Amino acid sequence: MKFQDIPGQADLKSALVQSVQRNKMAHAQLFAGVEGGAALPIALAYAAYIFCANKSEEDSCGMCANCSRIHKGIHPDFHFFFPKITVKDSEFDKKLGEFMQSFRKFIQEQPFGLVDDFTQEAGFESKGILINKEDSKRLIRTVSMKSVEGGAKVILIWLPETFHPAAANAILKVLEEPPANTIYLMVTHAYHSLLSTIISRTLLYSVPPFTDDEVAAFLEKNGTASPKAQTLARLAHGSIGEALNLGDDSDNLAYQDFQQWMRECLNNQFSALVMRSEEFAQGGKLAQRSALQFAMDILREALVSGEPALNNRTGQEAEFMRKFNTFLSLENKQILYQELNKALLNLDRNANPKMTHFHLSTTFSRLLVR
Repeated sequence: MKFQDIPGQADLKSALVQSVQRNKMAHAQLFAGVEGGAALPIALAYAAYIFCANKSEEDSCGMCANCSRIHKGIHPDFHFFFPKITVKDSEFDKKLGEFMQSFRKFIQEQPFGLVDDFTQEAGFESKGILINKEDSKRLIRTVSMKSVEGGAKVILIWLPETFHPAAANAILKVLEEPPANTIYLMVTHAYHSLLSTIISRTLLYSVPPFTDDEVAAFLEKNGTASPKAQTLARLAHGSIGEALNLGDDSDNLAYQDFQQWMRECLNNQFSALVMRSEEFAQGGKLAQRSALQFAMDILREALVSGEPALNNRTGQEAEFMRKFNTFLSLENKQILYQELNKALLNLDRNANPKMTHFHLSTTFSRLLVR
């Protein structure tokens, strides 16, 4: 990953390049941005620039041995820490190789990917993930050793908000008293969920979402037709990862499924809603989150449907939105949006997915105005 591969972010790129050129790199840096945005790619490009043997005034060369190893995730002085499923302590070292292989593939092939893209790649989609105490022990061992090639040692921590409390407390000391020539790069999509003690020990870079034009240009460059790229960009809220997922043809099926769900709610077809909730529970966490997030996007658009500039649907979808709005008052739209958000949070806390979905269905049935 090079800086030139990331749309926009000119000021941030310049600041990072200058910090390397002046040898004024903060020992712990935190990149906070939207999921599927620039935060992770920026951290990867920054690491490549630090290690590059033939760096220019603006970017890494992308061709030297160091750049190649950074791209593949195999540089001996570039270390990764990321959330994963919990395994027995005795199996951690054995499983770590598999987890690391999945993460390397993810950052190489999907640097703009969503968390769900990684969990699907790694086979974690139906399970909770976190950075556990075994990771913190590995981190402490890693920073205590000298760099393999005698230069800088870079530690990339993806999603520090998933630290197990014991793991978070264990790394505070190494953050406060870092070994010489060791740089921590943390990437978060939930800045306000981080421990204040971690935030206070890092230099924060707030990474803005991409503009719609930047997302559209990226999609067009990668083969998406212009009209579709423009539509996807408006729906993605500054996230290239979200735009890439929306571009999947399965999005049409999701829209049809949402319409059928609403018909069942409107007509109080409770037998169908029970069956739907059972099917929802049988899917993995990725499928469950995607379905609820899609419904939230529909409600968000319903909330702003009176503003033509914010209306992102066309054709049959626009007609459905028009009819859907006739069944919901503004107050009820807001209530349902909040209920969907609450359901997502509950699923993250391992709530029963069948009961969660059925509660949503009965809430929709109650609030849809016939």
